[in-house]
Amino acid sequence: MAAADPYVVAKASLRDNVKTLIAVFGGIAGVLLAGAPFSGYGSLELFSPRWIVASLALLVSLLLLGWSVRRLLFVLTPDLAYTNLLIDTTQDAEILAVQAEFARRKDELLPKRNPNDPNSPRIDSVSRLIEEKRLAWEHYQADTTKVDRKEEYDRLADALAAVNHWSAFTRLHVRVSRGTDTVFWAGLAAIISIAVFAVASNAPKKETASAPTVYVVLPSSPSPVAAADPLPVLPPVLFATGKAELSRQAVADIDKARDHLRAHPDVGILIVAHTDTVGGDALNDALAMRRARSVAELLREQGGIGAARIFVAPLAKKDLPALTAQDTENPANRTVQMILIPLPPQRPR
Repeated sequence: MAAADPYVVAKASLRDNVKTLIAVFGGIAGVLLAGAPFSGYGSLELFSPRWIVASLALLVSLLLLGWSVRRLLFVLTPDLAYTNLLIDTTQDAEILAVQAEFARRKDELLPKRNPNDPNSPRIDSVSRLIEEKRLAWEHYQADTTKVDRKEEYDRLADALAAVNHWSAFTRLHVRVSRGTDTVFWAGLAAIISIAVFAVASNAPKKETASAPTVYVVLPSSPSPVAAADPLPVLPPVLFATGKAELSRQAVADIDKARDHLRAHPDVGILIVAHTDTVGGDALNDALAMRRARSVAELLREQGGIGAARIFVAPLAKKDLPALTAQDTENPANRTVQMILIPLPPQRPR
């Protein structure tokens, strides 16, 4: 009966440690890559120095990570030719390390030729142990009635199994020790590469102007006909942040404009809609248009003012009543300015 492997628990523990290392290593790599600024990398100019450095760093880190995981998986690769490696003549570093360890401990591992004689010399090599085991089996087969021949064969078979188990464990130990050492340095290099990628892809933002471009819209010069009758200045229509709905006060202010337009058919109105500088251009352009339409529709549909007398100018984040920097809230800029303008006289038909 073959002897049980005394290193089963130790080998399982080594493999469990490697599996844990794979899980921890993969988790750290995943967190680092997930936190890397890929959006910044996508905004880099193609083939610029920063793009080249970031691309090389990312490629190196991914190669190192892949190689490290492959190396750790190799550590767990089973190899059943355990005893043969002790008499292997190749120059594989792993096998040579096991052979050197066996040479130091072979007096403990190899059995005596006669276990009943304390002065009996030990078998000097694994090759000799295999040969004597074969001879013991042939002697037993020649005369199966002699129990001592069977006992001698079983003793040598158990001794060879013990050497087999030892060499298997020692090889795994050497593989794990060397594999985890190289993976550690490869993992450290991968982390440094990811850090280089993060720095290179996080390009400095371009300087933006502290204040938006201002476009000034002035009311047209009054015509000679209206020179003696200056047009009144109407109050601005105020809106809540991000909204285009009219409040009660806004409706009252628009009614003042409506009353003047009804009383003066030669006057039109310019509706200039603004937003503050918070948010993107597309969002604010749409918001300014909705605010201008809210005022224009109330004048046209409920006030009865003709569409030909209403002019709309949505100027989101431009020509602001209160000059402010980018990303700055200001209630004075969430307005629609209502500017009365004289209309040119109609030509006779």
